[in-house]
Amino acid sequence: MSELDYRGLSLDTRRRIEALADRNGWSIEQCLEELAIEATAMGGLTAAGRPKARLLQLRPKEGLKGGGDD
Repeated sequence: MSELDYRGLSLDTRRRIEALADRNGWSIEQCLEELAIEATAMGGLTAAGRPKARLLQLRPKEGLKGGGDD
């Protein structure tokens, strides 16, 4: 699983995370973990972009040969 690149975040985002951590007496790592837990609990992963699964046809259009479908 990939990790969040904290230093790669915008300055404004880092300041907001630092303020939240300071306000709650958390370390930056604990604050990021709390944010991830909250985002997951609020359904954040359902909106995450991921490739769609490939659909497979399990039964050919002409039906199964010799399967009693006649």
